[in-house]
Amino acid sequence: MYAFSPGGAGASAARVARYRSGVEAAAERHDVEPDTLEALVMLESAGRPEVAAGDDPEGAVGLGQILPETATGLLGMSVDLEGSKRLTRAIERQRRRARSRQARRAAPTRIARLARRRRAVDERYDSVRSLDGAARYLAIAERRLGREDLAVVSYHMGLGNLEQVIEAYVAPARPRRTVRATVEAYEVSYARLFYDSSPLQNRRAYSLLADFGDDSRSYLLRVEAAREIMRLHRDDRTELSRLERLHSLQPSGELVLRPPQETESLPDPETMAEAFGDGDLVALPNDPERLGFVLDPALGTLGAGAEAAPDPSLYRGLRPEAVAALLYITKEVDRVAGRSGLRVTDAARGEAYGRRLAAAGRARGEPPRPYSPHSTGFSFDIARVYPSPRVRRAFAYVLERLRALRVIDYVYEPEEIHVTAGPDAERLLELQEALVPARG
Repeated sequence: MYAFSPGGAGASAARVARYRSGVEAAAERHDVEPDTLEALVMLESAGRPEVAAGDDPEGAVGLGQILPETATGLLGMSVDLEGSKRLTRAIERQRRRARSRQARRAAPTRIARLARRRRAVDERYDSVRSLDGAARYLAIAERRLGREDLAVVSYHMGLGNLEQVIEAYVAPARPRRTVRATVEAYEVSYARLFYDSSPLQNRRAYSLLADFGDDSRSYLLRVEAAREIMRLHRDDRTELSRLERLHSLQPSGELVLRPPQETESLPDPETMAEAFGDGDLVALPNDPERLGFVLDPALGTLGAGAEAAPDPSLYRGLRPEAVAALLYITKEVDRVAGRSGLRVTDAARGEAYGRRLAAAGRARGEPPRPYSPHSTGFSFDIARVYPSPRVRRAFAYVLERLRALRVIDYVYEPEEIHVTAGPDAERLLELQEALVPARG
């Protein structure tokens, strides 16, 4: 949400907030939760009433990003698709002409006139009609599915697709006469669909969810994130700015889990050695048969001999919470795939070692990074080379579940997946204490 909001999360929230009265009116008409509708608008369009998902109105458009067939077939909206396409092309021509000095002055008036005509023939571009359509969809979906969370998920996944997942989830039991009755009889929530479906159990439901892609699987979580952004915009813009800045520093939410100002770093080898002695860092043994991961032979070698670091072992450790997260990941991958074999390519490193790695990266043409969570000991990297496709799929499954629970965050890099353990990884510490106890 923070990384991909047009102009930033704060700017997007400000745009969406302009439609709050319209959101509340539409929500009241259709008896839906206004904050949910507002969050949906934040996620779908970032408050831009004329935004289109594709090059023309055949795709989703407007504040609610409504498809033409959904608008006319389900929501009772008026859409002259050919007229909308024709006017969209005319608007684009005027925008291109506006680049010339002669046409620049007249273009805004002409574009506004064409946009009014388009709103008249395609109600999806009308902010009031689009908000009403989105609210009506949520109301229809909730009546059909029986739950608000499922209604929200269906907004992106589609009613028919979500109904397939629900039927697959309750199988081999027979679904009831209606989807709503099935949901009520088997107490189906989206949390159960998401967390209780895996490559090992409810496999058909998991396969369907996987086929729909991450955007659909995580849609409810992203709506909740959008709701929180809108709440902060109203109640605590200072905190919203702080979170936006943290998200801008890294392409994931890891700095929100471990803010630099609040997280102790490891500036030099002496500090790291003391941390090992005190039990604040835990050495990673290379015991793949027992632990499920293997240490890359090159791990820590660039730091050897630098600033009182006699050998690479100083850089083959992690904070206990990160060790716990790593162990949980490898054990779950092993449970799902029958083996793990994940290869750890980076772990804790001091700031001096980080500078050496950054210099080596610059020499290879890599962009500079202002801050590395590796210097805190809470981050590790896993090579994107797997023993089998089954292990790769299991690893992706485990990462997605742990991110949804805010235990970790991660980002895909060209050769590794970079993982950071958050404070909630403390819940896994018993695993670390049992399998890889600290020396301190």
